Amino acid sequence: MRRFESINVIPFIDIMLVLLAIVLTTATFVVSSKLNIDVPKSSTNEVVNDDKVIEIDIDKDSIMYFDDVEIPSEQLEDKLSGIDKMTPINLRVDHSVEFGQFVTVIDTFKELELAKFSIITKQK
Repeated sequence: MRRFESINVIPFIDIMLVLLAIVLTTATFVVSSKLNIDVPKSSTNEVVNDDKVIEIDIDKDSIMYFDDVEIPSEQLEDKLSGIDKMTPINLRVDHSVEFGQFVTVIDTFKELELAKFSIITKQK
């Protein structure tokens, strides 16, 4: 009787499918904002992965959002004054927004000594 010397690859395929399922379920994905904000482009990007990140968005009509809730820009300081100084903040500003409004938000961060903020941009 002739013996076939071959490798059965079906168990290996099963293992690879299980590993693929584990990777896909545990991988973190970058979540984009629900708001339609066209951020400027940058050649360097760094993603902050933290559980409690405050999102501040300013859309093309200069409307400010604090965690996806519209607020008047005058209330930003009141909203930020109650948070921990080390809470990460993501700032996303539409590229057509007046630069003065951007500077005002950054000044508010500095007045409240909030040093852990990121400016969200698109990668070139």
